[in-house]
Amino acid sequence: AFGECWSIRKIYAEGVTSVMDYGLSAAGLTEAKFSEDFYWVGTGAFLDCGKLEKITITKNITHIGEKAFYNSALTEFDFNEAITEIPYFAFYSTDVESIVISSNVTAIGESAFEDCKILKELVIPESVTTIEKNAFKKCSALGVVEIPDSVKEIGESAFSDCSNIRVLKLSKSLTTIGTSVFYKCLSLESVEIPDSVTTIGEYAFYNCQSLLSVKIPNSVTTIYMYAFSGCSSLLGVEIPDSVTTIGKNAFENCSALKNLKLSNSLTEILESTFSGCSALENLEIPDSVTAIYA
Repeated sequence: AFGECWSIRKIYAEGVTSVMDYGLSAAGLTEAKFSEDFYWVGTGAFLDCGKLEKITITKNITHIGEKAFYNSALTEFDFNEAITEIPYFAFYSTDVESIVISSNVTAIGESAFEDCKILKELVIPESVTTIEKNAFKKCSALGVVEIPDSVKEIGESAFSDCSNIRVLKLSKSLTTIGTSVFYKCLSLESVEIPDSVTTIGEYAFYNCQSLLSVKIPNSVTTIYMYAFSGCSSLLGVEIPDSVTTIGKNAFENCSALKNLKLSNSLTEILESTFSGCSALENLEIPDSVTAIYA
């Protein structure tokens, strides 16, 4: 209806209860106010409203469409209990500082909060079972992440490039830490992997430069390539006997690593697995290992 109306600065629509798909996309809005009965935000409704400094909406919203606030200047949002899913790119690159997700939400969609650089506070309720890929990628102000035990799946790169995360609590229902999930979380100092996890994916903790310690449980069988590569502060690692495979470059350039205990179930050490671990002093190769590659 008013898409790409760049000259519109303010809109007051006390009788309007919904903005349908792309209804105000790319408008020049700086301020918008809607009625107490406003309940529906369509797909791309406020997409690319980059000047939108203030939007007055109510807690009565029951529907958020895909890319609803994509690249807008939205600073806050109250989630209604009727909302069960946060769709993909819904709040991509907005200016939200705090998000408390309501207790009926079960899924956080792909890139839902990606590139929200001001987001400092995040509360994920026990109702959430799935966090899809890139959901919080590049949320560089986020300091504490607690993933409740209800979460069974975290998608690829979900928290990658969250450079300020210091405290991380993982769900005890996870079976896999996927590809690049915590890639370049530069401030992360320690991580305890739950004993539900069987695989640690490629680049899972790649270049987590502040990581001092990691606890790997007996449930883990596979550590994929580059999983801990570039963790240059990591001091020691004990790889349990449950681990049968460590991928190429998995601990490459862990330059502070002094203490390393290998799994007695390994049969080979692949290319560059521990390349660049210049502080490593003593290493006992298990009798199970029959081949060491370059």
